[in-house]
Parts: sequence; structure tokens; C-alpha cells
Amino acid sequence: MKIKKYLLIAAVIGMMILFMTMTESQRTLILDFDVEEIQDFILAYGVWSRFVFLALGFIRPLLVIPVSFFFVTGGLAFGTLEGSFWALLGMAGSTTAIYFFSSRFHRMFRRMVDKKYIEMLYRVTEKDLVPKIFSIRVTPGMPFDSITVAGGLTRVQYKKFMTGTILGMLPKGVLYTYLGENLDNYLSPETLVVYGILIAMAIAPHIYQRFKRKGNKQDI
Repeated sequence: MKIKKYLLIAAVIGMMILFMTMTESQRTLILDFDVEEIQDFILAYGVWSRFVFLALGFIRPLLVIPVSFFFVTGGLAFGTLEGSFWALLGMAGSTTAIYFFSSRFHRMFRRMVDKKYIEMLYRVTEKDLVPKIFSIRVTPGMPFDSITVAGGLTRVQYKKFMTGTILGMLPKGVLYTYLGENLDNYLSPETLVVYGILIAMAIAPHIYQRFKRKGNKQDI
């Protein structure tokens, strides 16, 4: 257990050192969220560009890069299919790291997340965990990293948590990487369809909850 704890601490320190040793222009570039400039930054590494993007996915929470922005960058740099693959892999890595860090350092991470997300996961049964996490990940507006921290703090089953997370990230990830690949043609019929799907995904949970409340009132 002590070895694992030291490895976790070393990983955090390593990610912080990586960020600190970047040049000032590189750090400003990432934190300013300029998609095209970050694309140039990634592709400048040539054959290593995919590993740079993957590493960026691992340290994304430290850089406070939005999930949607990260997927768009992947699509812009590598296209929809390959961009989705590398972005999902990077997201899975950072999610795993956050989950295990928060499950071991409760006191430090408990301050970083709203209690309502912890309570929400406490109420989920093991049987319903995958569909619940899938629903949370698909729903726009839910704080991605806060939910991951809450998962570690509540110590929900890791395999089911990650299964729900990956399944939930997949549809939005592919759509966002597609938008990234077609950033220069953002008013084409195809991209307008993608916008429509994303809007529908954002509205659907609210419509569902509204009908559910109506159904409960009728039962009463």
C-alpha cells in the first residue's frame, strides 16, 4: 500500500513538473484555449504528436481544459475516428488517475467537490451504477472531473464506473471530434445535424425529468 501511495504522489509531482517546465508561451497557449494554436503545438512534434496529445489528456484536469474543447482539438488534429480514439484514451487515463487519487486522499479531494455529487453517487446501487454514470456523462453541464472525484470518494466499483464513463463519453466525444475536423466548414448540413444532436442530448434529460414528475403527480 505504501508503494502505491508513493507512486501516486510521484505521478502528481511529475505532472506538475511537466507543466512547470513548459515554456511560458506553451503554458499560455494551452490555458488560452486557442484550438488552432494548440493543434499546431501538438502537430509540431511530428511522429510523437499522438503521444503529446495523449499526455495532454492525462494532465487535462491540471490545465483546466474543458472536455468538449479537448475532443474538438483531437478532431482538428487527427480527424474524427483517430481523434476520438486518442481523446477517449487520454480521458480514460485522467479519469482513472483522479478516481484513485481521490479514493486515497479523501481529506484533500473532499474540498474540491460539491457534496450533492457525493450524495448522488451514494444513493446509486451497484446494479444501477453503469446506466446512472452513463446518464450523467451524456448529460451536458455535469462537471466531468467533479463526478470523477465523487466516484473515488464514494469508492463505487471502479470497473462499472469506468464502463459507464466511457460509454457516456463516446457519443459526445465522436460528435465533438467531428466538429473539430470540420471546424472550417461549421455551417455545412452535416455539422448542423451534429449541432442538432448535441442540442437534443442537452434537452432530453430535462424533458424526461419533466414527464417523470408529471407521472408521479398523476400516481398520487
